[in-house]
Amino acid sequence: MSFKYEAQLIEEKFNTAWGNTTPIEWDNVDYNPTAGTSYVKFTIVNGNSTIAGIGGSSNMHRIRGLISINVFTALNTGSRSGR
Repeated sequence: MSFKYEAQLIEEKFNTAWGNTTPIEWDNVDYNPTAGTSYVKFTIVNGNSTIAGIGGSSNMHRIRGLISINVFTALNTGSRSGR
């Protein structure tokens, strides 16, 4: 499984779970937030891949990474609405 395919699956899962709660800013997609509205920025940081199994072509790979979800709210409104 490639990093690109994994990212696609993870993004689809988040998009489905998050729904229409707020707009989502995705990596490598132009997004200009509307002033005074909340939104989230979703980022996947790829890590190293290591072989975690033994044997021919059926080796299992373990891929480490980080999923970052930053929540942005309107200025001077506090953090409660972003929780």
